[in-house]
Amino acid sequence: MAHALAMKLGWLAIAFIACDTGTPPTTTTTTKVAPAPPVAAAPLPLPPVRPIAPSGEARTPLARVFPHADAAPGQRTRYRTAVILIAPARSAWNAEDSDAKLPRFVPLVCAIDGVIATGEKCGEVMPAHATIRTADGPLEVARSAKPFFDAAGEHVYPAPHGPTCCMYNTCMESTIPYTAMHVKRESGAPTKLGVWPADADVSLEVAGPGTNSTAIQAFARGARRYEARADGIWWNAGSGWAQANVHTMGNGEVLLATSDVDHDGTPELVAYELWANDYGIDVFATASLDPSYSFSCGNI
Repeated sequence: MAHALAMKLGWLAIAFIACDTGTPPTTTTTTKVAPAPPVAAAPLPLPPVRPIAPSGEARTPLARVFPHADAAPGQRTRYRTAVILIAPARSAWNAEDSDAKLPRFVPLVCAIDGVIATGEKCGEVMPAHATIRTADGPLEVARSAKPFFDAAGEHVYPAPHGPTCCMYNTCMESTIPYTAMHVKRESGAPTKLGVWPADADVSLEVAGPGTNSTAIQAFARGARRYEARADGIWWNAGSGWAQANVHTMGNGEVLLATSDVDHDGTPELVAYELWANDYGIDVFATASLDPSYSFSCGNI
């Protein structure tokens, strides 16, 4: 008991001397370093599939199906209202669209005052004449001032409305198309993407073709992974692979581009339906596996 009391008095004396000299007592802290968490394994790739090319048919280059990268120079500005448009290549397999035409852009996906929208609504917020950004530089486009008559389907679209595309026997859907001005007509044109306003930052990233001359693709956008396969479109947003609800009877799909036009962190995805004689377009504008907007003029 006496020994313990002496020890306590001794420590009190040391503490008093330390405080009296203005020197704080020295303490030693030991920090335990937690072991690093295990590195998550990359998602397993899906099993290989057959090529997308139709059986018994010579494969033609898909180069013109894929748009060029959004690499136009100039500063980008974030707007609460912005539109992405597309002038699709007519066919993946051949150049049946041999007649020279002016590029015709269809509004695809947009933000309207910060809210995502698709299709015709996107055209409604654009002016009658506009300058859009393309991979080839700025391009002046305009709505039609004349009604569009679908001779095969015997249907009239009042100006400025028009079809998204036309088949041999009718035209499809309704939109507000924009036709290029002050440019030459061209045949066998590649897919073109446009952005309005011309300096809008929409986080547009263009996909490329697959390897080994196939249309199968695999790429990442941030934490998301995408694959285009013969049986459809797949993506992994972090919780496993899921297949998009697109049931085309054509020859598969390829992925054209991703964007984030409303800047909410969820990419929009644009895909091209491969049909023997024409094409279709699908837009996934939300996290849903269902297309937010689609149209097709394809036939087997």
